[in-house]
Amino acid sequence: LSSLKPQKQQDVGVTYADKLQKEEGEINWHDPVEVIDRKIRAFYPWPGSFFEYKGEQIKIIEASCVKKQVSEKPGTVVDDQMT
Repeated sequence: LSSLKPQKQQDVGVTYADKLQKEEGEINWHDPVEVIDRKIRAFYPWPGSFFEYKGEQIKIIEASCVKKQVSEKPGTVVDDQMT
């Protein structure tokens, strides 16, 4: 690592990012699985990712992508163990 040399970033294209809001952590189950996975990792620990299930807010701390054909609609809980 001692061979790494810092480089000044260009000022062109620099934009300001607004402060994150808690609501941005809500999972949209219609998003592609890669987007949901990235959102969960990016929003941990704050503002966190979450969804509503049976009137209760469930916070997601960690998840992994599994691409698999299913007949259920996006957001359907198929395993209520949630472990």
